[in-house]
Amino acid sequence: MAPGVTLASFIRQRCTAFDDNQVCPKCAELIEIKNRSEARKIPQRSTKLCTLCQNDQDAIALAAKKAKAAELERQLVEYVGKQLTRTVDYSALSDGQALLLLALDRAVTPRLTNGGFRVGDCRGLAPRYVGDFMLQLREAGLVVDNPS
Repeated sequence: MAPGVTLASFIRQRCTAFDDNQVCPKCAELIEIKNRSEARKIPQRSTKLCTLCQNDQDAIALAAKKAKAAELERQLVEYVGKQLTRTVDYSALSDGQALLLLALDRAVTPRLTNGGFRVGDCRGLAPRYVGDFMLQLREAGLVVDNPS
């Protein structure tokens, strides 16, 4: 005979144990158990699902997750498309917005016109409340927000 640990491992690889006292809440099939502590002394409905029901539930959850990710990606592409096709009428700017744009230009030049920048790059805009100033520009439609 092989040592106890080796024998138990060998049996665990080739055998499946089911508890007669636990049934699946969905299909009423017996629940597979992995060790003795999972076994119950009296018949009862299990809180966990049988292997087949769990696989079905996992597949449904994965499909929902993929559908949600695809929908978010579609919304992101649509949002970025709207952001990039937007035009700004600079003649209608308020004095405060014009001053914020000038300060932003000095804070992040040359990245302002050549590509993109992050809010963290705008530390030269003001000593504090940089996020609030950027939010004002974003809400006015003067800064294009590109999440990617």
